[in-house]
Amino acid sequence: MLVAVTPRINAGGLVTMEIQAEVSNPGDAAAGDLEDLTADERIDLDVREAAVFALSEIDGDAGFDALMRIARGEGDPRIREKAFFWLADSGDPRALALFEEILAGS
Repeated sequence: MLVAVTPRINAGGLVTMEIQAEVSNPGDAAAGDLEDLTADERIDLDVREAAVFALSEIDGDAGFDALMRIARGEGDPRIREKAFFWLADSGDPRALALFEEILAGS
């Protein structure tokens, strides 16, 4: 995975970043970096949402597993919502099991 991140600080001190990524088979390291981006509230919401989308595009388990951790986590509800969306879109039975677990209150 090739990732170029350009940080900027706006007048209010909020860090915004432009992510340009080429996803092939990045593995755990790149998925971890993207997952870290989603949790950093200094980073613009649009960028964090783009990182969630990028995780959904990673082949293999690394991106899916990161989405599962985000969805289960205590982070920004808007980011968790995006993770739930992309998990549902995946059609993976593990996502259905997560939804059932949450709905059952486990």
